[in-house]
Amino acid sequence: MQQISLLLKGAELNADDISSRLNRFEAERLWSVIHNVEMARAVVDALLAGVQPTQCASL
Repeated sequence: MQQISLLLKGAELNADDISSRLNRFEAERLWSVIHNVEMARAVVDALLAGVQPTQCASL
């Protein structure tokens, strides 16, 4: 799980870096991807912190 969190963090950082080089439409589309990656990472980090899977639905 820790490795998954680190992979998702890397994806966030790379996408943030790329977004500054895109036109507005492309940047907005990439923002959606970044948001989904951030949400996935939040769930993984919560599970690593000991939150029960049933509690993750409320994150």
